Amino acid sequence: FFLHITHQTMSLTQSNPANKAPVAAQAACPAPAQISTLVDSSSLTSAEPPTKKSKGRQKGATAWREVELNHLLDVIKEIIPTDPEMWENVALKHCEDSKYNRSSESCKRRFDMLTSLEKSTTRSNTSAEVFPRTLSRAREIKNLIVQSFSLTMTKTSNIPSQQQSKSKPQKSSIATADLCDEHISSPRRLSIAQPNTFQSYGKITSFHGPIQTIRCFESNPLVRETLGQPGHQRVLVVDGGGSTRCAILGDMLASMAIQNDWAGLVMNGYIRDSKVINRLNIGVKALGTCPVKSIKDFRGELGCTVSFAGVEFVPGSWLYSDEDGIVISDKELDM
Repeated sequence: FFLHITHQTMSLTQSNPANKAPVAAQAACPAPAQISTLVDSSSLTSAEPPTKKSKGRQKGATAWREVELNHLLDVIKEIIPTDPEMWENVALKHCEDSKYNRSSESCKRRFDMLTSLEKSTTRSNTSAEVFPRTLSRAREIKNLIVQSFSLTMTKTSNIPSQQQSKSKPQKSSIATADLCDEHISSPRRLSIAQPNTFQSYGKITSFHGPIQTIRCFESNPLVRETLGQPGHQRVLVVDGGGSTRCAILGDMLASMAIQNDWAGLVMNGYIRDSKVINRLNIGVKALGTCPVKSIKDFRGELGCTVSFAGVEFVPGSWLYSDEDGIVISDKELDM
């Protein structure tokens, strides 16, 4: 009897469609462990393979834009770099005046790219939109660099050996202490600038030459105009009135002095961009540094006698400067 009742109950359960739904649903719905397995395998199969490192600019680097390219060309035109050290100065000046952080290699590589392009390009192949005017400026500046380099090489290599042997000692070899020992009791008038008045800047620590003078006050247009002309190894003496409110010389004007063959600069005033100037092949004496630039309202006076540091600076007189001080003579001194 018990077996008969059990057999009927199983027959009724299998014949009822409503009772089969849970079984079908159970078969269609995987177990929690199966769900976890499906999710994990799906994520693995859909994951993208690791991308290769780009050969372009480094991650986080910003693209060169037209405004920055033109600023870079302005700096290059001012400095006219002909060696790696001068390219370091270009990068330093460019980064100080802009928000970008560029190395000297990056600046030189970008400049070389501009000079090699023959027509304007878009961002797709140069990471910057370059206009024809920018390319034309780059080629003009490259010609200036080539001319400057050629002129330097001509001066150093085309001098006959006999003439080189008879040439005078280099200006950096003349010491003010030796001049004083030799000429302090001679009939020629020597003037010694007040000690500890000036600070020395630039890579050249000793220089001398005929004096050219400027008198100006907190305004330097005449300084720029004068340094833009051939210096013929003269020393430019600028009486800025000793003003502490602004600088009357920066790295751009110091670079201009190098390009135009000025022997050195003596400033009765303050300078700025001293970090860059200390890398340049120029000798500068100044009262100190000030980050504020001068105004451009007053031209000043050229070729006048100026007095400061206890001495008179007369145009045409000779100035000798080194680490020990400044000596003024009415004529060139023989050693």
